[in-house]
This record gives sequence, C-alpha cells and structure tokens, in this order.
Amino acid sequence: MPRTLPPLNALLAFEATARNQSFTRAAIEMNLTQTAVSHRIKELEVLLSVQLFTRTQSNTRLTDEGRTYLECIRPALVQIAAATESVSSVHDNRLSIACLFAFSAKCLIPALPQFRKLHPHIELRLIPLAPTDRLEQREFDVAIWHGKDEWRDFDAERIGDEEIFPVCAPALVASGPPLRSPQDLRHYPIVRTTSPIITDDWTVWLRNAGAAEVDSFAS
Repeated sequence: MPRTLPPLNALLAFEATARNQSFTRAAIEMNLTQTAVSHRIKELEVLLSVQLFTRTQSNTRLTDEGRTYLECIRPALVQIAAATESVSSVHDNRLSIACLFAFSAKCLIPALPQFRKLHPHIELRLIPLAPTDRLEQREFDVAIWHGKDEWRDFDAERIGDEEIFPVCAPALVASGPPLRSPQDLRHYPIVRTTSPIITDDWTVWLRNAGAAEVDSFAS
C-alpha cells in the first residue's frame, strides 16, 4: 500500500470539476462552496506538484497533466463507488435513477407519491446528471437520457421522440418582415448558444427545414 495517498475529498472535487468543466457547477453538485472546491483542488495540485486546470473568465480546462491524472484515477473512483454500493445493507431495496435535473423535477418527482404507494419497500435514489456527463462513468440502475440510439454496452428502450422548432416574441414578427417560411429567418437575429452544456440545434434544424443557406452564425 502506498504511503502517500491524496485525500478522497480532493479527488472527488477534482473529478467533479473536470466532468462539469466548472468549479461552480462542481460546488453545486457536491453541496460545497466554490472556495472549498478550489481549496481541495489546490491541495491536490500541491501534493502532485502539477497544475491540473487552466482557468479563464469563460471556461475551466484540464491541463495535459490533469487529463492524464483524470484518466488514471477515474476508474478507481468508479470501482470504489461500485464496491461501496455492492456491500450496502439496503442495496437490494434501492433503485438508482440517473437523469437530467430538469427531467427529474418536472417528471419524476411529481410521480413519487404514486410510486411510494405502489412500492413502499423500495428506496428511490435520484442521481442528477449534467448534459456533458458520460453514462459509462456513472453508477446507476436505470438512466433516462437522450441521444441517437448509440448506446454501446447498454440495454436501451425508446420512451419518446423530441420535437425541435423555432420560437420568437410576437412583437418581433409584428414589427418586422413577414415570416412565412424558414428562409425568411434571414431577416431576423438568431439567438444561439455557445454553452458547453446546452446543445445548439440551429444548424441541424435549418438543414432539415430546407433553409441551410440561412446564415445562423450571422447574429
């Protein structure tokens, strides 16, 4: 057994920050302050004598050393979590469901009373996921996720389809050029996102609507 092991809480803070690409989101996930997360990662950096992240006003990125270290420790953290779960005394009566927080709040939590009525002996555990999470790196019994049916090593069942469509303020159309076809969008500003956790679907939608020539990057 190595004599020097990094504190587990520092490793968890490092993994959460790397996965969320944000000290703030990692702090929210761990129910800590951003300062506490920063201190734990600083403690780990001092122990390793390397810088794990580069931080700017717009993003947080792993350094090359940080990425290498994450690839080494993440399987160990997953294995520890799995081992802990397997020996838990309530494991047989626990159902762990992983899904986006918004889906949990809008769809699952309202259904909890009925679920508890039908299955009072089952302990339900909701695991919030970020859109950037990779399912194979999380521990759960069932995951409710979205994608293109590319689920390697998972048994997947489709539970619904997604419809994507543009919206705008009525006042904008009332005071602007007619908006009768997708091509007419070229007369209007298009609000796009550069967030790493929110998918921007304008390019795909315009192409499927037959308006690929509309410059969605112009506004």
